[in-house]
Amino acid sequence: MFNMSDLANLEARLDAVTLPLLMPLRASKTLDGVAMTELLQIGRDLVEVVSTLDLVPRTLVGKSWFLFTQMLSEADHTRTPEPILDAAWQWQGFLRRAFGKRS
Repeated sequence: MFNMSDLANLEARLDAVTLPLLMPLRASKTLDGVAMTELLQIGRDLVEVVSTLDLVPRTLVGKSWFLFTQMLSEADHTRTPEPILDAAWQWQGFLRRAFGKRS
């Protein structure tokens, strides 16, 4: 069973990967492979943790979607958007599984 400290850990990991992921995207429209690998692992963990909870902190949801929207935004400003878009859609898949409809 997961608890609030698991959510805090996920949010801290998300915070830690945000700058290494977004700075190269904004500056040179490139993806940092190490940061992207960590983001995808966070996504896997997010799906696992969130699926067991009734409530998820807004800050975690907001930060998660912020990364997605920033990747899409940066892809709009490059001549070769495919790698960035692929990364964004991979991340979005985890978000959909974590935060999508629940029955």
